[in-house]
Amino acid sequence: MATGNGWYRLWLWRRWYVRRRDALNLLEGVLAAVLAANTYTTHPELTILVSTLYVVVLILIFVATFRSRRARDQIQGEVVWGQFALINKEIFKGDYRTRFTLFKEDSFHRGQISPWYRYFKGGRGPIKEAEESRARYSRTKADGLTGQAWQEAGRCMLWRLFPKFNNRQEFEDYYINKLGMSEKTVKHLSDYMIGVQSMFCFGFVCRREKTLGVLSIDFKAPLTVDAQGEPSFPSPENDAQIPLDRERLNILLSSMQAVLESFEESDRRER
Repeated sequence: MATGNGWYRLWLWRRWYVRRRDALNLLEGVLAAVLAANTYTTHPELTILVSTLYVVVLILIFVATFRSRRARDQIQGEVVWGQFALINKEIFKGDYRTRFTLFKEDSFHRGQISPWYRYFKGGRGPIKEAEESRARYSRTKADGLTGQAWQEAGRCMLWRLFPKFNNRQEFEDYYINKLGMSEKTVKHLSDYMIGVQSMFCFGFVCRREKTLGVLSIDFKAPLTVDAQGEPSFPSPENDAQIPLDRERLNILLSSMQAVLESFEESDRRER
């Protein structure tokens, strides 16, 4: 298990901090090594000195670049954490039964989205919580509500109710046989999802019609819709029903989209 987790951590590190353009820097180092090998026979001491200095400088550049990317991700993660906390406070009255996850497209596997930042009350931070997840979805309704929200990004908030599951087997049977999700996708879902009774998903799209990410809200409480079509949820303190303020939620989602657009513009310049 430790070896498996080690490889998974390495995959996450690559996903978060390695960019395609880093291959150019690596190619530059290879070409320099070839050049050094060709000049070694005529100027061995000078070649060793210059090559050593070049390798040290190259390593320092890579370390500084990765640290910069890590710092930027941490700052962005804290901003998203604050946005999620605000939505939880304004819409769900600070409920402890909610979990917010922002899924983004993988930098290498363009056909999949993975958790990028995650929030819930008492969590260890947006990046740390997201790193614990192995959930991945493709852009299709066959990959559940999250995949559907990615496919229909920019349209409207999607939501779905789930029955109570007594164990993991019931949960997997329902998701695979009833919802038609792939077994591979379901097997990677955490046990947390067994207790989820309501889910909300929304795909953010920027002005250039590019998907910025998919917000998934997992709620361990059932959503109720009255005769007028107004949704509500039970208070965590008692049996009172709390109306779901959809108008306020849309305003907060618009604010969230503006934040993600600023992130995308910053990342686009960095790439």
